[in-house]
Amino acid sequence: MKLTLGIAQMNSTHDVAENLNTIAILADHLRDAGAEMAIFPEYCTCLASMETTKKVARSHEEWLDVFGLLARSCGLALVLGGISCLAPDGNVYNRTYVFDALGNLLAFYDKRHLFALKFNRQGYISETDAFIPGHDIKSFTFKGMKIGLATCFDVRFGEMFTHFTDCDLVICTAAFTASTGVPHWNTLLQARAIENQQWFAGIDMCGFNPDTGIELFGHSIVYDPWGMPVASADHNAPATFLAEISTERVAYIRNKLPMIR
Repeated sequence: MKLTLGIAQMNSTHDVAENLNTIAILADHLRDAGAEMAIFPEYCTCLASMETTKKVARSHEEWLDVFGLLARSCGLALVLGGISCLAPDGNVYNRTYVFDALGNLLAFYDKRHLFALKFNRQGYISETDAFIPGHDIKSFTFKGMKIGLATCFDVRFGEMFTHFTDCDLVICTAAFTASTGVPHWNTLLQARAIENQQWFAGIDMCGFNPDTGIELFGHSIVYDPWGMPVASADHNAPATFLAEISTERVAYIRNKLPMIR
């Protein structure tokens, strides 16, 4: 079985309406290019300070309406990372949503490992200022493929990915900083692909964000189950590209080098 992924590397702002409009335009473009599923990075609807990120949170039901309509309008399955979701108890989650082309919710995942980083002379950022962590491991099935979900900082915690050994693909939406991305991004994503012999897609935010003063890494990339890069954006500017993946490649690599039993 084959699946064509459409990757959208974005430079989102604090303006939710502007970002949603950009997502709609990119989704239409990727659909027309042949994508069956379009994937958007962490914080695709709002990239700003943790204070602003928390303020723009909407309820699960509100996001279902917004993204369900968007998926139906563009006629394309969507994966949207880093959505600020307001729970009934007042807490906010960093949530990834997955919708099919009819606007039906296929899965959602709340980021388990929240990011914190000290910047030399630039201060400190911590996602715990806006979010509480999720606890569940999430995967879903789409066009005959089992697909796992992860978000950014999760990729550093190898034990999480032992739960995805039966997946054909893992999607990791991210907003990796340039300072951590240069030494770590490709190494971590490639290792995750190799260890479970599965496709691994890292979809990253890019460019400079004036609200946070942080440069994002970009360099979104898809690795095959042998750890080889098959499609990428080799820069930190907005970009779209396609990647065709297959269950046959997973089966071939697992048969060639038996690791998962």
